[in-house]
Amino acid sequence: MLFDEMSVAENIFLGHAPKTGFKTVDWRAMRGQARKLLEEIGAGHIAPDERLKDLSIANKHLVAVARALSINADIVIMDEPTAALSFKEIQDLFDLIELLKKNGKAILFISHKFDEIYRIADRYTVFRDGEMVGKGLINDTSQDEIVRLMVGRSVDQVFPKRAVETGEEILRVAGYCHPTE
Repeated sequence: MLFDEMSVAENIFLGHAPKTGFKTVDWRAMRGQARKLLEEIGAGHIAPDERLKDLSIANKHLVAVARALSINADIVIMDEPTAALSFKEIQDLFDLIELLKKNGKAILFISHKFDEIYRIADRYTVFRDGEMVGKGLINDTSQDEIVRLMVGRSVDQVFPKRAVETGEEILRVAGYCHPTE
């Protein structure tokens, strides 16, 4: 959980801020360590003193990852992190996920978007109605199988093929030219 009214550094080190010899917050050390963490994940453009409320959603995600790394988390949980991101921000997030994986971090990536799952996942687990109904290596399964696990029946049963009759023509356009062409 992050807090909009606090600075980036305060959010990163909430509950475990560096202390001075007098047991007070060492603000200089906290800002320096925050800057170092942000640079490590490719987010050096984010100022440690900036208020969280002034950041984009993508940059807030980066602060959350920096926070997880500040406590040496081995597992980083991301719940639908791409929902409000632009295409470029999604690509940047995926690059960060690859960096975290290379550094030995486990990523629990929750998504309903198959293109994302197949791009970054090594393994999958499917839950339906609060129960695990399947798991395995992502390269050993198909989207149809994952959908079957998610909904409890095959794709053909969810979206049955229907016979459709072609009716009479109701509109025909010929020789049309757009005014700007």
